[in-house]
Amino acid sequence: MLKLEVTRDGHRHTVSFSTEAQALAYVGPRRSTYYFDLLSDIPKDWHRISDMLYPKCHHQMDASMCMDPYGPHHFGTAEWERQQYGDW
Repeated sequence: MLKLEVTRDGHRHTVSFSTEAQALAYVGPRRSTYYFDLLSDIPKDWHRISDMLYPKCHHQMDASMCMDPYGPHHFGTAEWERQQYGDW
């Protein structure tokens, strides 16, 4: 079972799912306009919902924090940052 707190425009509610298919059907169309917070652990065999809620970059780390989406470094090196942003 998976339990999520769902937030949009300051309104919050709690939803529970007994199957991964239910969770995917609910979260999929809402993932770009709603915020989801876990209220329980994601069951270990529910890989697709885990990937949907927490996508990974090609470095196999949190995609939202990837600074170098095409290169070899997840956080970027000092040289890479200078190339991207110039000298500080």
